Amino acid sequence: MRAARSGRAVRIAARRVSARARALMLALTFVFALAPAAARAQGEAAANGAGGGAAAHDPAKIRALIAQSGAGALGDQLVGIVEQQILDGLRDAQGRVPDAAPAVVREVVGEVLGERQPELVARMVDVYARAFSPAEIDELLAFYGSPVGGKLVAQLPTLMNASLAEGQAWVGARRAEINDRLVAALRDAGVEVAR
Repeated sequence: MRAARSGRAVRIAARRVSARARALMLALTFVFALAPAAARAQGEAAANGAGGGAAAHDPAKIRALIAQSGAGALGDQLVGIVEQQILDGLRDAQGRVPDAAPAVVREVVGEVLGERQPELVARMVDVYARAFSPAEIDELLAFYGSPVGGKLVAQLPTLMNASLAEGQAWVGARRAEINDRLVAALRDAGVEVAR
C-alpha cells in the first residue's frame, strides 16, 4: 500500500513538474524570441543613462506590440496551466477527476481570467515599458509587422510545442534518476519513503 502511495506521489510530482515545465518552456521561448532586442535595449539604456519609464511610453503602441508579437496569448496559456493545477488538486484530493469536472473547470477558469484579461495586459504594458525605450517599441513593432516577424509569430506555437516535447522527453529520460536521488535524499533527511 505504501509503495503504491509512493509511486502515486512521484506521478503527482511529475505532473506538477510537467505543468511547471510547460510554463517554463513558454517563458523561455518568449524570452529567446525577444532576447536580442532586450539585450540591445539594456545596453542602450545603460549607455544613455536611461531607464524605460512608463510615463514616456505610448501604452497603445505597447498593447499593439503585445498583440502583434503573440504575447497576448499568454492569458490563454495561463488558463490551461491553472486548469491543470486545479484538476491535479481534485485528483489528489479525491483520487480521480469526475467526468464533468474538466469542462466546468475550463469554463469557470476561462470566464474569470477572460474577464480579468485587461488587468494582465496592463501589467504586461508596464513590463514592456520598463524593458524597452519608446524607440525600441517602435523597432519591435516594425519587426513583428515584417514578413520575418510574422513568420516568427506564426511559428512560435510550433516551436514551443516542439521545444516542450524535447524538454519533456529530456526530463522523462531522467525520471528514474530523479526518483532514485530524490528517494535517497528524502531518506537521508529522515523522511520515510516506501519504494
